This record gives sequence, structure tokens and C-alpha cells, in this order.
Amino acid sequence: MLDNKKLDYAAKLKLAAYMGEIYQKSRKRMDVYDYVSSENRNSLLVNGDRNWVYIVDRCLKDCSASTRFIIQNEFLEKKNPDWYEKYFSRSVYYRMKKEAVEEFIQSLDF
Repeated sequence: MLDNKKLDYAAKLKLAAYMGEIYQKSRKRMDVYDYVSSENRNSLLVNGDRNWVYIVDRCLKDCSASTRFIIQNEFLEKKNPDWYEKYFSRSVYYRMKKEAVEEFIQSLDF
């Protein structure tokens, strides 16, 4: 599905950020659609959002706990950009983030 060997780290980072942006929008629409009556729903869009959220969540299940923690906090949830400071030093965080992005992108190759 995805040729990981051709992507450098910068491209993988952009891909993870884009996936996180789409994930956040899909979660938001799902929350709104759950609130709105069923007559006003665009079922194709709702199903697409649910499928996207499921795929991302499922791929995260295959990752290590530290990868899940970093991907969730860095890309899938809106957080303070310095969220990591209470958990990691800057150098450890950047090393772990690189490993997390690599592992996450690898988990998409199914």
C-alpha cells in the first residue's frame, strides 16, 4: 500500500500530520452527526469518517505504547505544542517522536 523506503523522515512527518488533521476533522464531524437527527446526515460522509477513524485507531493498536502515546498527543489530539515537556526532555522527545512516526507509518502498510 505504501512504499516506506522511498519516503524520508520529513515526508513521513508531513504524512502523519496530515493524517492527524483529517482524523481530527472526522472525529468532529462524527460528534456533530451523532447529535444531529438521522434525516440530515450524509451517510457517505459519515461512513467515510467512521472508516478513517477506525483505520487510524486500528493501526495504532499495532504500535508500541510509547508510539501510541506520542502519535495520539502530537497528531491526533489538539494539544499545547510543548505537551511533551512534562514527560520527556527535548532530545529524548525528538528521538522518540522520530521512532514513533516511523513505526506508525510502517503500521499503515497492511
